[in-house]
Amino acid sequence: MSITEALIRRGKELHLLGFSVGECRFIVETFELVWPDFFCEWGTNVGNSARYFHETRVLLGLDCVMHSVEGVDNIPILRVEEEGMVRGQHVLDVPVGLHIGIGVEVALDLYAASGKSRPLFFLDGQHDDASVTVEIESIHSACPEGAMLLHDAQPSWTYPGPWLAAMRWLKTHPGYEAAETEAGKKGF
Repeated sequence: MSITEALIRRGKELHLLGFSVGECRFIVETFELVWPDFFCEWGTNVGNSARYFHETRVLLGLDCVMHSVEGVDNIPILRVEEEGMVRGQHVLDVPVGLHIGIGVEVALDLYAASGKSRPLFFLDGQHDDASVTVEIESIHSACPEGAMLLHDAQPSWTYPGPWLAAMRWLKTHPGYEAAETEAGKKGF
């Protein structure tokens, strides 16, 4: 069984909201390429994505510090998505640090204090172009060695902000490139 197949199976066993096969394959391939020693994600509310990333770390035997940041309560889009669910509930039983705050700010503070050198950031917070642009620029400024995954980055999606911000940033930063999945509507 491949790592991707094992990740999909584990997601089903844990009753996580499913990522597509393409998204799971992309997660595994990104971890294999970057081999991060620091990972931080934000915007997944109940920890669904964080758990997929944790399970990938376990399946690969990767030594990587992991964090998940949830937005502050007064930002409406960063709320618990499902009635009756608890923030971070999918990672309460695994070594993923849970934090409250503005995702990119908390992530960069955690990274600066970590002493690590191969960061991977998963951006899944606000989906407007301006917010995603600030996140990308902040990460690049603070740690140009950082790798980024942008969720919901499809031009045809309801909120094309992640895709627009990424494409504009790539045009102004030669030497960087994007990789995409065939994941469909909610892809990386």
